[in-house]
Amino acid sequence: MNKPIQTGSRLNKLVSSLLLAGTGLLASCAAVSPQQAPSLSATPVLSKLSNPWDMAFLPDGTMFFTEKCKGLSVRQPSGTVNRLLGMKDSQGYATTAGDLFCDGQAGMNGVAVDPNFASNRGPAHKIVDYMRLPKDKLEPIMTKSEAVANVGSNAYGKACTGLNILRETILGRKLFDFAFKEYAKRWAYKHPTPAD
Repeated sequence: MNKPIQTGSRLNKLVSSLLLAGTGLLASCAAVSPQQAPSLSATPVLSKLSNPWDMAFLPDGTMFFTEKCKGLSVRQPSGTVNRLLGMKDSQGYATTAGDLFCDGQAGMNGVAVDPNFASNRGPAHKIVDYMRLPKDKLEPIMTKSEAVANVGSNAYGKACTGLNILRETILGRKLFDFAFKEYAKRWAYKHPTPAD
């Protein structure tokens, strides 16, 4: 048999408090005049996307975005769109990956920008531990990926460190940035070889 709720019980106080708070919130919402409400506007920057899924921004306005069953692309501040990495059988991307597929919940879903990307790989001290490994544990940078034991340090860490030294010590930022942008323009959607 249930006991009747007594006046002054905890439950009664809680319900009364919630009703009072809710009434206050409703009253404050009703008191906002149309002049105080913010005005919102929308400007489309991309259209005709197929199942857009996520986006992430760099400080300069560069936008990375994914289309679930197509791939990862980047929209430059100028409006130029470069299709970077496509799903298996996608067309028009700089490269595709055979192990990426779209089925059910699987696909090119989230994208995020590492806020410390510029400093996470490039400085030389970041690769010292890897370079101290015994010589039989180190692979040349041109080693085929299936033979590399430590892909992150070998394929990315060495290259980032080399580029960082070239930019910060040898060429300087202005000349390096100009040269790197020019290289990216000339080789977009092409596959350079070591001789290039």
